Amino acid sequence: HMVVASLDGKRLYTSNLGSGNISVIDLTSNQVIKQIDTGNGTEGIALTPDGTELWVTNRASDTVSIVSTKSLVVIETITVEGFPIRVEISPDGRVAVISRAEAGEVTIIDVSTKRPLASVEVGEFPVGVEISPDSQRAFIGNSRSGSISVIDLLNYQVINVVKFGRGPDGMAYLKIKT
Repeated sequence: HMVVASLDGKRLYTSNLGSGNISVIDLTSNQVIKQIDTGNGTEGIALTPDGTELWVTNRASDTVSIVSTKSLVVIETITVEGFPIRVEISPDGRVAVISRAEAGEVTIIDVSTKRPLASVEVGEFPVGVEISPDSQRAFIGNSRSGSISVIDLLNYQVINVVKFGRGPDGMAYLKIKT
């Protein structure tokens, strides 16, 4: 369902929504080298900036699995209730932002301690998450409210809401040189 590449470009990790696992694909041989069970409704997937951990949301299990990219095993599972659907890790590696669609919130977790720092109420059915390159803002696509919430990742609060139209979800942050 979702795909992320390793930092060296030699592997792909893909979430398998229906089977509740992650496939690890070796790009030199084009072979699946391992499938890692994570939980029901595996969807969101993000790699830490150092490439050592893969964070995976399991929306039907209300969990986030953390997979070691070295051993290819789940090293920790965190309960995150409310249909955790997507996850992004800040570029500085400090926090993970997890959208909780049924709760109308995002949870912000300290990547090093794996402990929640805050839950922030956003719009209706938040799905997409994008984080600015400076790790100071998170952008949350609220699919049913047709808005993007902007969260200050230093104070853990919504600082702006932009009306967008129907179903905002996937986003990308582009920095254009002028």
